[in-house]
Amino acid sequence: MTSFGRRGLPRPIYNGMPVPWTAPVRGGVPVLGRFGLRRIAEAELEGLCEVCGLRLTDPVFFFRAPVGDGSHIVGDLIPTGLHRRCARLTLAHCPHLWPADGPESIPLDLWRAEVGTLAR
Repeated sequence: MTSFGRRGLPRPIYNGMPVPWTAPVRGGVPVLGRFGLRRIAEAELEGLCEVCGLRLTDPVFFFRAPVGDGSHIVGDLIPTGLHRRCARLTLAHCPHLWPADGPESIPLDLWRAEVGTLAR
């Protein structure tokens, strides 16, 4: 049986899609397009990549919110960082993201300062 919540690459595949480390699993099935709140909080607090769950490295890649969803305004920085490879994987497979949404990158120390500001 595949462990959808394991850290690292390559990511487990479900219905032809890579499963991010932050995806919640319900009844043994990942819920793609959603985030597990506990994992998102852990990623933000511990500086982990939302896709693979490993520690972020310099520079940190990120996306901007493509749609207003009640918690983000269009264009807001999404406060979960990614590695370059994970950002490319995300852009290639997430149907709600467009190249205009990112990925962008910033140095790791600035990322930490920005995410810390967003969490307050």
